[in-house]
Amino acid sequence: MGPPPFDASLVTPKAVVEAYARLRPYVHRTRVFTCDQLDIRASTVSGHSRKLFLKAEHEQKIGAFKIRGAINAICLSSADYVVTQSSGNHAQAIALGCKLLGKKAIVVMPEDSPSVKVSAVRDTYGAEVRLCKPTQEAREAMS
Repeated sequence: MGPPPFDASLVTPKAVVEAYARLRPYVHRTRVFTCDQLDIRASTVSGHSRKLFLKAEHEQKIGAFKIRGAINAICLSSADYVVTQSSGNHAQAIALGCKLLGKKAIVVMPEDSPSVKVSAVRDTYGAEVRLCKPTQEAREAMS
C-alpha cells in the first residue's frame, strides 16, 4: 500500500502562509542564491529565458529541508507521539521536530544504518530508536 495520490488543490496560498506561521519559530530562514552561469545553461536548454533561485537548505537545522515538512506535520497532529521509518534526514527531522514540540518520537531504523545517523536521532535529538533488519517488511512490522 503506497501513499495516497497527491492533491495539488490542497496547496493554496493560504495553506502556504499557514504552514509558514507554524514553521517560523522552529526553522532557520535560509539564504537564496542565483547563478548567472546556471541561468544561461537553463535558458539554452529550454529555449526560453530562465532565472534560477537556489535555496541553501544545507544551512537548515539537521542540514536538510526535511525539517520543514516534519515540523508542519507534527504541528498538525494531535498525537502525543510520532512513529516513522527512516535511516536518514527524515529520521533526524522527525526526532528534532518532536523534541522542539514536546512530543515523543519513535524512529524505526535498519540495523545497518550509519552510526552517526543513529546517534543523531537518539542521542542528539532524543528519539527512541528501534533497530530492525534492513528490509521494508521488518520496518513495517516494527512501526
